[in-house]
Amino acid sequence: MKSRLTPAICVFWMIQPWLLAGLLVGLLRWLMPGSALSDNPGALLLLAGALAMVLSIWLGLRLSRGLAHLAQASHALAQGRVEQRAPSDLSAPLHAVAEQLNQLARTMGQTQEHHNRLMQQSTTRLKAEHTRLQTLNNEMRAALLQTQAAAESQSALFANLSHELRTPLTGILGYADLLRRSALDPEQEQYLDTLDKSARGLLTMINDLLDWSRIESGRLRLNEERFDIHEVVENVTTLLAPLAYQKDLELVRIVYHDVPRWLSGDAQRLRQILTNLLSNAIKFTEVGEVVVRIMQGDADERHVWLDFSVQDTGVGISEAVQARLFQPFQQAGHSQGGSGLGLSISRRLAEMMGGEITLQSEPKKGSIFKARLPFRSAGRADDPPPDWRMRGSKVWLLEPHPTARLALTHWLSFWGVEVISFDSPQGLAERLEIAQGLPTLVIVGFHTDEIESLHPVLKRCGDRKPPLLALVASASLDIQLRLRALGAAACVPKSIDHQALLQVLVDLSTQTASQRPLARRRALIADNNLSNLRYLALLAVELGLEVLEARDGEQALALYREHRVEFVLLDARMPRLDGPGCARAIRESATEGSQPRIVAISAHLEPDERRAFLDAGADQILLKPFDERQLLNALLPAPARQATPSSRLLGKDPEMLSLLREELPLQRAELDSAFAADALDVARDAAHQLRGTAAFYHLGHLREATNALEERLRLVAATDDARPECEAVHRAIATALTEIDARLAELAD
Repeated sequence: MKSRLTPAICVFWMIQPWLLAGLLVGLLRWLMPGSALSDNPGALLLLAGALAMVLSIWLGLRLSRGLAHLAQASHALAQGRVEQRAPSDLSAPLHAVAEQLNQLARTMGQTQEHHNRLMQQSTTRLKAEHTRLQTLNNEMRAALLQTQAAAESQSALFANLSHELRTPLTGILGYADLLRRSALDPEQEQYLDTLDKSARGLLTMINDLLDWSRIESGRLRLNEERFDIHEVVENVTTLLAPLAYQKDLELVRIVYHDVPRWLSGDAQRLRQILTNLLSNAIKFTEVGEVVVRIMQGDADERHVWLDFSVQDTGVGISEAVQARLFQPFQQAGHSQGGSGLGLSISRRLAEMMGGEITLQSEPKKGSIFKARLPFRSAGRADDPPPDWRMRGSKVWLLEPHPTARLALTHWLSFWGVEVISFDSPQGLAERLEIAQGLPTLVIVGFHTDEIESLHPVLKRCGDRKPPLLALVASASLDIQLRLRALGAAACVPKSIDHQALLQVLVDLSTQTASQRPLARRRALIADNNLSNLRYLALLAVELGLEVLEARDGEQALALYREHRVEFVLLDARMPRLDGPGCARAIRESATEGSQPRIVAISAHLEPDERRAFLDAGADQILLKPFDERQLLNALLPAPARQATPSSRLLGKDPEMLSLLREELPLQRAELDSAFAADALDVARDAAHQLRGTAAFYHLGHLREATNALEERLRLVAATDDARPECEAVHRAIATALTEIDARLAELAD
């Protein structure tokens, strides 16, 4: 009703002044009839207009005050002040508006109060939920920490257990190798082969399971080191050659000469990849050959890409099997033993290294596994040139297998040897019978079932010169002795590495026999496992060494201080004093001019453990199992394999000094930035990087300071807690920079 009356009231207010003015004029005319004013219509009209104007002004002022009150009330409502009310004593048209505004204010107040109640209830509920979630989060965090601690404990237990399992297994393999070199009858050889195969299979399964658990947990780390690619490939093929020879397979390796010999990368993981690929190829091949090729791929500014291929003439793999072959615990066809993890681990390792593994195969047509991996070139200007001791020699070669002949000719040509190949034993025997100019020597490669056909050749070389070198696809000592008795001047397995083959060729061509390379020199061997200790001692004795034995680190240190031996072999884990601790103590007690060569030996070492052993003073890491050739390479590396000590490089190479002069401030800046941002993980990485630089360049004070800082950062929760150690690193860097500047100035003069 009020809303309908409001327009009428407004119209009434608009005409009200004129009505009042008309009423007053009429009243005046009635009160004063006959007056001049009443008889003058113009004057009456003027008077009415004046009265209407006065009344309009009065009413307008009254209306404006009411509108001001209404505006004030509206403004208050717009700002949310619902307690504000419009005056109730306003005139009729504004009074209705005021009532509407007040009603709106009351409604808004009720709504706001309702919302406040809802908000308070929601806030209370959210606080309770937040408290519950925070409690649950704390419980989950505690459970996660407990689970992580349990996982770490299980991992440590698994690692220790795997080490304890590896130790007796390496002892078994070592003594099996020694037995293989003795005279055995066929039945004993069969027993020994079964023993060796079983032990190696068990060792491989333990290694696979441990590596897979580390890969899955993200704890497997790659190790960067300088290595010889020829040595890596030859070690793998030599290790697996007996498995191929048992099946009368031809095992051939070809490393093309454009492949850089010295590379930087994780040699241990490369060995693992090649071992898995090669052992699988041998396992699934019954007739024919297994060929390992290493070729150089594309190179960029940072990396040298190498293409590794393992090709076999085995059963082949169908597309359906290929689709799941690289998945864990999967095998091709019927189980041939093993964990089913080898290929999965190999692919994951290749991906971690930045490469890939691919497969090409068809059923009954063999398989080709290819690994493409990046490395960094690590060649140096002082690496020796190729060995030319056989240059100009002439060799007559009989190798029926075309791929094996290609690989052997590849090396002979590289050494400058002139090679004439023969297709059959009869042709070679006839040529030896009638030839006037005989070659420097004859090389014959064959399988054990081909010995009878070689009798004419062996007889010719036995009766007259030249000497004959027999390369046999067998690791049996009896067969080698039999061939020597039939007239061969020397007999070695086809898997012999190229450096050893070259030495045999030189010895035969000069008619000299190599003496034991380490005769009348002394070595100290420390290992807490008696069987491993005795095996290492036997290998060392075969090299001509006089051996001192120790069962723990403290005994080894005491023996070294008493006898000052030239070579020291230290197991990593020993009671009373571990391998790194013993190496560090030996380095400290040795005089400047009589530092021994320390070789760390272990069944397995993590990258951090390897770095710790090297930082402690070890010259090289040698992983079990190994033979006397690998031991000789570790104890007495060839000039091409022996890296120039970094201390010599630091003292004589201005380019490396300048590089170090630029690198140290950059690494220091990274450390400072991490401390400024309180980034604990980044600070740990920066300290570790500085420690590696110090170790490489033999900066003793800096290495000690960074080692202390790294250890401290592992224990603290904030970088500020390691400020004293950081300041010590700063001082050591300043000292190192001063020494470098002085040395650069000396070299400039």
